[in-house]
Amino acid sequence: MKLFIIFIFFQSLVFSQQTYFITVDGSNQKLEVYNYDFEELTYEDAKVTCYNLGNNWRIPTVDEMKSMCIRKKRLNLANKLYWCKSYNTRKQPWSCDIFNSTVFPNYGSHNTCLFRPVRNRF
Repeated sequence: MKLFIIFIFFQSLVFSQQTYFITVDGSNQKLEVYNYDFEELTYEDAKVTCYNLGNNWRIPTVDEMKSMCIRKKRLNLANKLYWCKSYNTRKQPWSCDIFNSTVFPNYGSHNTCLFRPVRNRF
């Protein structure tokens, strides 16, 4: 009986992890977006978290994040700063302000932001 209950609990966890699928604006790229935000972390810690998720999850690029901003209500994005994968000339990661859909190219990696992992879907 215990084994059956554990199986049902595990199965409900697996099927409750809904992801979202979007097309990146201006391209035919299909993107799978994780179902929730991760806590505010430094850029390096966010990269490690994506790596630990496995299955090619990563931090979105600036263009992908802009497409996510357009769909912020559907994706349930908070009106805060999120990490982007692109870098400026000083090799600092970018951030995106979801509230105004503004990108900040000089946001230092020592700061913290929310992040929403993505992965490519073909």
